[in-house]
Amino acid sequence: MNEVQEHIKTSDKLYIPGSSIKGAIRTAIFYNLLTEEDMDKIGRDISSNRRNNSFLSNDLLKKHFTSGFGNDAQYNIFRFMQVADTTTTNLPRIEQVLAVMATDDRRKNQFYSRHGKVVKSYLETIGANKNFKSSLTTTFDSNMYRKLKLDDKSEILDLNYLKDVLFKFSQDLIYYEMDFADKYDIEYLSKFYETLNKKNTVDAPLLKIGAGSGLMATSIAMKLKEYDPTSFDRVRKSFKRSYEFEFPKSRKVTKQGKPFGWVKLEFN
Repeated sequence: MNEVQEHIKTSDKLYIPGSSIKGAIRTAIFYNLLTEEDMDKIGRDISSNRRNNSFLSNDLLKKHFTSGFGNDAQYNIFRFMQVADTTTTNLPRIEQVLAVMATDDRRKNQFYSRHGKVVKSYLETIGANKNFKSSLTTTFDSNMYRKLKLDDKSEILDLNYLKDVLFKFSQDLIYYEMDFADKYDIEYLSKFYETLNKKNTVDAPLLKIGAGSGLMATSIAMKLKEYDPTSFDRVRKSFKRSYEFEFPKSRKVTKQGKPFGWVKLEFN
């Protein structure tokens, strides 16, 4: 019998952790701040055949979010942003999970299989069209910013800047996923993202939370693929398990072919 992977809970009720929301916001901002100089550096590092991929982000995170002095957490602009855990729901939804694969052989089943059998897993999830409340607060203290030498990073905490960045990042991520779906003839994913794109607005941007939304897959790799495809191919091949066609090479979807983790942010 397949086990069901539980959603995070408190008092047996499901919620979205504030840390997950904040992490997704940080990824979107990081993507926006990456420069041509950053991408050139990544390309050079990849060309030097370094195997540890953490180098692709750690130094750049420090560059864009800290002043470079002392303890990284203390001198990080995100210490002045707090995101609360969301409200809860009592009703989980159990979803069958399939992994749709990138493959250059259109005759193959596009779902990940072992010994000719499609691999399935099960997740306890929050169903679609659920509403949750959270709070995002920022602390503006010009004296503290100046003391920590973070003056030039204060724009990161401006609400209008955040909305714009989240909108543009989600738009690029949607186009990235549409390109994947079109390239490998996955029609149901194409239709999903075409519909999703219409729901993304500056005042109420979309955000992807959870598995598959980390820095490597949705910031550096996405921008590198556009900026320098050759270096992107080197990244793809530098992992312990080679990615023959694509990075990431699979997408987790429900039995109905819908991806996980997309939420819409509405600010009051």
